[in-house]
Amino acid sequence: MTNSEPQNFSSLSRRFTYAFVGVVTCILLCFAAVSIAVNTARMNQKLTTQLDSAMELALASIRTPLWNFDFDNVDGIVDALFLDNSVVYVCVYEHDTIATTRIREEMKDRDFAYFEASGRYLSRSARITSGNDDLGRIEIVISRESVRREFIINVAGILALIVLLIAAITVTSIITTRQYISAPLTKLQQSANAIAGGDLDAYIDTGSRDETGRLAESLTVMRNAIKALFKELNSSKKEVEDYSHTLEQRVEERTNELEHAMHAAQEANLAKSQFLANMSHEIRTPMNAIKGLAELLLDTELTPRQTNYMRMLRTSCESLLSLINDILDFSKIEAGKLELEDLEFDIRDLVGDTLHILAIRAHNKGLELASRISADIPDKVHGDPNRLRQVLINLIGNAIKFTDSGEVIVEITVRSREGDEVVVNCLVKDTGIGIPPEKQHVIYKAFEQADSSTSRQFGGTGLGLAISTFLVEQLGGKIWLESDAGIGSTFYFTARFRVGAEDSAIFGTQTLPKISGMRVLVLDQNVTSADILGELLENWKLSPTSVTEPDLARTELDKSVASGTPFDLLICDASTVDVGDDALLDWIDRHPVLNDLHVIIMTKDTAASPIKNYTGAGVRTTLEKPVKQSTLLNAIVDPFRPETCESALRDAATGGCRGDAPADLGLRVLLVEDNRVNQIVAQEMLGYLGCDVVVADNGKDGLAAWRDNTFDIILMDVQMPIMDGLETTRQLRDEEGEARNASRIPVIAMTANVMKGDREQCLAAGMDDYIAKPIDREDLITTLRSFSTAEHANRAADTDSVDDIAATETALTADESFDRNAFMQRLNDHTERAARVINMFLEDGPPLMDRIQKAIETGDDEELTQAAHALKGTIGVFSADIATQRAAELEIMGRGGETAQAEASFDRLRPAMEQLTTDLKAYLAELQV
Repeated sequence: MTNSEPQNFSSLSRRFTYAFVGVVTCILLCFAAVSIAVNTARMNQKLTTQLDSAMELALASIRTPLWNFDFDNVDGIVDALFLDNSVVYVCVYEHDTIATTRIREEMKDRDFAYFEASGRYLSRSARITSGNDDLGRIEIVISRESVRREFIINVAGILALIVLLIAAITVTSIITTRQYISAPLTKLQQSANAIAGGDLDAYIDTGSRDETGRLAESLTVMRNAIKALFKELNSSKKEVEDYSHTLEQRVEERTNELEHAMHAAQEANLAKSQFLANMSHEIRTPMNAIKGLAELLLDTELTPRQTNYMRMLRTSCESLLSLINDILDFSKIEAGKLELEDLEFDIRDLVGDTLHILAIRAHNKGLELASRISADIPDKVHGDPNRLRQVLINLIGNAIKFTDSGEVIVEITVRSREGDEVVVNCLVKDTGIGIPPEKQHVIYKAFEQADSSTSRQFGGTGLGLAISTFLVEQLGGKIWLESDAGIGSTFYFTARFRVGAEDSAIFGTQTLPKISGMRVLVLDQNVTSADILGELLENWKLSPTSVTEPDLARTELDKSVASGTPFDLLICDASTVDVGDDALLDWIDRHPVLNDLHVIIMTKDTAASPIKNYTGAGVRTTLEKPVKQSTLLNAIVDPFRPETCESALRDAATGGCRGDAPADLGLRVLLVEDNRVNQIVAQEMLGYLGCDVVVADNGKDGLAAWRDNTFDIILMDVQMPIMDGLETTRQLRDEEGEARNASRIPVIAMTANVMKGDREQCLAAGMDDYIAKPIDREDLITTLRSFSTAEHANRAADTDSVDDIAATETALTADESFDRNAFMQRLNDHTERAARVINMFLEDGPPLMDRIQKAIETGDDEELTQAAHALKGTIGVFSADIATQRAAELEIMGRGGETAQAEASFDRLRPAMEQLTTDLKAYLAELQV
């Protein structure tokens, strides 16, 4: 019991005092109010009587002088009235003419009407008569000021008396309550505290014979009963305590187990559901257009450089799709059911291709991206290349994302080798923001980042490192980190592979002797890149010299000429050899001895390089950084390669030849797709396959086209306005059933939704097969061929279910509102088709923005989802990353029932759309010139 508890009884006495004093105060105030009212009425009556007396006196005195026109006497009477200080105004009229008037100096601008209207004065007006004759009128006004002063004095006196009475009553009440209430209750409290503390023999007495005394007697009886009860309970206390302790322990253990299991299950379900919903549909929709257009462009006449770009684009798409499938399979990872592939692959080419995929992101930030691969790495190994690529993409992508300046370096070395197994050590080093030591253990957990604010600044789900950690373990290795905040990070991981058959075809053993000992000058401003390139050349038995400045390169070239051993090859970064009056290339071109010097230029952007068409100074080729080892070796040995092996080596460096000739399927296809950009891509792809295509914008139009025409097959988008693909298929099958002689037309679902159960929903609605967006041309050919024969009727519906989760973090970045080059490459540089697509966007974009805004205002989740989805698909073809991301955010919010919170996201979308519209209009004007 604390010391503050006795105050509870004091508060009781205070409440009694407050109540008593409050009642008395109310009575006194009522008495005061009555007294004041009576006095006020009395003083007002007195003032009225005074005015009436003054009026009677004036009428009696002024009648005769006014009858005799004795105005002097009238003035004297008025002056006599003014001897009373309360009189402020007197006016005498002779008929309607003022005979005389008096008014106090301070009120000389007032008239009788003013005094009548004011509550501060009392006024009277009376006719002056003599017999039946009307002699005139008199007006008298007196002030209430004297009454008001008397009123204030009375009120003050009464209130002072009341205050004194209240004070006296309060003091008396406090003394009485303390003596007769607080003191006995305090004694009772002390006795109760003693009993509560275990003193069952405590004495209870208040020294009073009133109610508190009787209460003390009752407490004494209760104390004795408690004392007896305690004696009885002590006999069974030990048994009860033992049983209670055991029971509580069991309940606590079971509760903790249940809470832990429930919490873990809820977190896993919530995380998986949110991630599945957000990732699969959002990435696959724009990838449909990108991959489809890349496939179409590869089947056109392209330059070798364009073909290489298209292959890189296709490889990037396939890699991204592979990552999506991996993330959609996150549930399998949790269940331990993920199976690794066993394929033979080249680690050098895999690292080179991976760096090419990420090179644009690094170069856009001005970062140097390079790889150092040890010479003892086997040419071929057996394992899962996709999983290794996935880990590398995640680690390199994170390094680029969190690095604003400097470099990102990848190193691959042999950690150990026993028999036909090799353990590879990989590291990804950056010069970024780093990770504090106390946060380094957190980043490997799912959906966690070193700093929660980075998820807003840099984007990302926080899942990539968790997946990478699992994959590294499946590859027989481990992952760890060294990092300092503000300096940079280095991620290490190991992986175990089986050594494959040694294959040196790309390195060309028959040509290496011809370049052995070749003197090479390496010029690169980045010291790390220059060192890596020098090490690589030494591995090929060349003799490299590395410098970082053009002036140092000139010095080395002059020294080599003077020594009689001039350099055979110059490998330089484009930023160091810009063309101009005093540039290094022109200096070499003018040099009398360096005519045989071959030059290989490396640039971060071959298309935009100012020297891409430079033909002087022995420039042999321009390579895009980071340069693959096989591509660089190909460029070095090219002059020494026999003609018969030239094309084979080039194909090995670039990834092979173009695809096969198009398949002529000769099918009549109904394409039901609401996105006009996806319509164009699908039409081009189907036209390439020799199909006759009819397009419908929604399910309702698709049904109408099916009723009026004959088709071999229907490609049906699932998510559409007016009538979606599932409902359209159900109605189509119902109508087929009613027309008993109608043959069943194959319906193939197309959708970016690849969640578990999506395929089952499509098949349950009456569809025959399922193609996930983005559509792969080979999958499309296989599917169309399978349904172009009579055997499609016997096709089993119990195909494997769609995989669930996939991919590491990627960040949408864009320095401009859209990528012109990517846009035109998708359309095979077809300006008329590009103008048509832009006009479609300019027509469809504003109405979609209006729909989104209205949906947000009305809180319509479904309308927001549909409008944002349509807008995202419309702008995806332009590679407008920022606008696409904003539209995707709104679609996710609509699908998640968060439309009420979508206003801020719409505010971010609006400027992105305005900028995109402005840039597209400008580009449209250029196309139409």
